[in-house]
Amino acid sequence: MNDLVKRLSFRPLFAAMACAFAASAAPAATLTATGSYQLDGASVVPLLSGPSGGSVDVLAFPYGTASSAGLHSYGSPSGNFGSRSSGYGVYDVNGSFRIVETISNNTGAAAQVDFNFHITPGLLQNEVYAPLTGSQYVSAGLNFNVQRNGSSVWGSSATLSTDANGTVFNSSGTNLYAGSGTYYAINGVNQTVDLGVLDAGQSLTLQYDLTTFARGNAPAGNAVVVPEQTFVVPDQWVDFCH
Repeated sequence: MNDLVKRLSFRPLFAAMACAFAASAAPAATLTATGSYQLDGASVVPLLSGPSGGSVDVLAFPYGTASSAGLHSYGSPSGNFGSRSSGYGVYDVNGSFRIVETISNNTGAAAQVDFNFHITPGLLQNEVYAPLTGSQYVSAGLNFNVQRNGSSVWGSSATLSTDANGTVFNSSGTNLYAGSGTYYAINGVNQTVDLGVLDAGQSLTLQYDLTTFARGNAPAGNAVVVPEQTFVVPDQWVDFCH
């Protein structure tokens, strides 16, 4: 768990010091990876890895009668984690990763706590090779959410949906996205989140959730290429010292 310790920066209020006190108490971390998929209107199949103090991994590439899906949600105590969702035909795919850490300040002085992490580049894309008609659609989305003691302190989310009327992109929170039409890149970024002041002897709970989804209703017709939706959230690497 020492790798997780290195990802937190305590800044004492009386001096500009980074990471000097991170090793004073190893944070207790719990990792969970989950996923689910539904193909061709059949029952939802849930998947779970964790909760665990070690690595977690949910991986599936199921096939239905005329549809398929792909999902991969994973994480490790070293601090890297990610989630990917995709589908083809009639599908509903969801993936998520969560890490929960207890951070304690055993420095003997009040400290400002920063959470520093890095997001590597990824993509949000609807691969539409033939016009959608009627109720056909493809849609995908993601959500990043960092919480301190159960309250959100940073987040970013986006959805990309295509139907017979065209494509609509929506986002909220920190803007990580650049593109147009049916393709948006997720930009790599270094991010610092202010977790506030932690008094000597106090603890806080840090929770980081990453969720993805991909769903669509675009069954194959005669001589029609079925539109496919693919969605990849980049791997996450966190680094607290700065």
